[in-house]
Amino acid sequence: MNFKARFSDDNDKIFSIVFTLKLTNKEFQLEIDSIAHFVTIESINEDFKNSPFLKINAPAIVYPYLRTFVSTLILNMGFSPVILPTVNFVAMNKQTEKNN
Repeated sequence: MNFKARFSDDNDKIFSIVFTLKLTNKEFQLEIDSIAHFVTIESINEDFKNSPFLKINAPAIVYPYLRTFVSTLILNMGFSPVILPTVNFVAMNKQTEKNN
């Protein structure tokens, strides 16, 4: 699983968080791109694009919905339950910064 922020070319007050998830086990293979759109009051500038909000807060808002969707989808398809783990986006961001 990974995620990234995308910005609108047409509107400087809109951004999206895109999660890409690939899940494979012996019963199935699942690939999902999940896009969550956000609208801001002020125009998005470079400070905002480099802020922790895009790396921590926005993904943390979206992820529980993706997690629930995946669990429900797999269960409703008749496969064994799969529950994605919780994610500490603060720790993930620290590790990413440490590696870069």
